[in-house]
Amino acid sequence: MGDGRLCESDYMYLMSEACRMYVADEKERRITADWCEGRLSTNNAVDVLGCFSGQRFDAELETDLGKVHVRFLLHNCQLMHSIDDTVN
Repeated sequence: MGDGRLCESDYMYLMSEACRMYVADEKERRITADWCEGRLSTNNAVDVLGCFSGQRFDAELETDLGKVHVRFLLHNCQLMHSIDDTVN
């Protein structure tokens, strides 16, 4: 996954933050972790990549290994599951 500058747990952290943004109806969030600093944003657009579709999120991060730009999609089911977790 990715170019090797982020590990799987880093990606999972970004997806978790994206779900929190969705629940809070945020367009942008500052990201600060021990491995990076930057921002995560969305314009609430739904993008399609092959047979996958979902809300697009973009991360611009500064890490120990340099700048990293990440773009990913979260499917509606993933986002709705995050709402269920927040409510319960």
